[in-house]
Amino acid sequence: MAVARISTEASMRDELRFPAPLRQGIQARWGGQPQWANFGRYVGPVFAMDGLLAQRIGERVVVVHRLSQLDFGSSDCLKRRAAEQRLNDLVLSIYHVGDRSLVYLRSRRTKRLTRIVPAVSPHPHSGKARAPAMRAGTSALAVSLVLAACASNDALVTPNGSRRVPVNTPETLASYHDLLARQAASQAQKSALELKVERMDAEISALKASLEAQRQNAAESAPVSSTVATPSLALPRPPPESPRVLPAGNHDEIAAATASLEADRVIFRIHHAAGHTEFSPPTEIEASLIKAARSAKSVWIRARTDAQVSDPLEARIALDRSLHARSFLITHGVAAQKIRTWYRSSGDFIAEDVSAEGRALNRRVDIEVRGLDTMALAALAATDQGGKRP
Repeated sequence: MAVARISTEASMRDELRFPAPLRQGIQARWGGQPQWANFGRYVGPVFAMDGLLAQRIGERVVVVHRLSQLDFGSSDCLKRRAAEQRLNDLVLSIYHVGDRSLVYLRSRRTKRLTRIVPAVSPHPHSGKARAPAMRAGTSALAVSLVLAACASNDALVTPNGSRRVPVNTPETLASYHDLLARQAASQAQKSALELKVERMDAEISALKASLEAQRQNAAESAPVSSTVATPSLALPRPPPESPRVLPAGNHDEIAAATASLEADRVIFRIHHAAGHTEFSPPTEIEASLIKAARSAKSVWIRARTDAQVSDPLEARIALDRSLHARSFLITHGVAAQKIRTWYRSSGDFIAEDVSAEGRALNRRVDIEVRGLDTMALAALAATDQGGKRP
């Protein structure tokens, strides 16, 4: 079947007839040059001006209809919109069939532009005679096009399931059941491990309770000395082959303070009662400690507790012991800039921490004075017993 086309000669001949405002409006809206509509059907957005109706039917393709030759009687909506300014931006289907030009409303706005052109026919306004058979054929074609347009707009599409894709296939169901089985096995294994961990935690708690009970029993059954001897410190000249540890008091009782001499340093060790932080060395060792700290190049203070597990309370006790020792030395004339402090709330024991005696030895403050002439200090201590000269 031959396809009708818009007459370019007619467009060139009639181009000058289009008003300048209409051509400018077409150029601003859609671009391109207008041309007269020919025989056939046109679909697209429109706007009216000066008795003419411009319609875009393709990319830069615009046709023009005469409003006086268009029949709006088939649509109640178009009857109410017959005024030119009310037609702007409507999407219309316009049929030029025989001597009639029918208008149907497609939609208010759309971006879809189509053009359906039937068989070739002379321009309806060219004045040429038409054969009666051609008129009858074109009328039947127009009626069929109108019916097809109405049917295409109003008909509902009912899905028949021909494109349905099955989801629950045997393969997918088998994969799903396998996933469920693996998840169940993983959950069972996790539950078994959690049960083992709970049992181990219970055993550890019972063991800790048993050890704590044994320690308390040992502490209650151990003999406790009624008095703690206050040591007297004498610093004799140490033998050259090895440093000498100078305990004070009876070895069968817990020493309150000791001193250890080395080549260029002396370590004073003062023990504390449980929970106490005040620093008050025995009178017999106090004078030697002060003299050594004043003469030393540096003084290191290390405070400890008898705790086996560190916690904030034990850490505070150890810190207070170191600060009280530092304050004691500064009060007795030791320069603050050469004192360094350190503390530890658990561990670093010098005795077994399972008995009362061992824990009493572990509660201590070690004061290490460095950079001393220990020989001169020992000679001085030999003539100075208990901080008093003879």
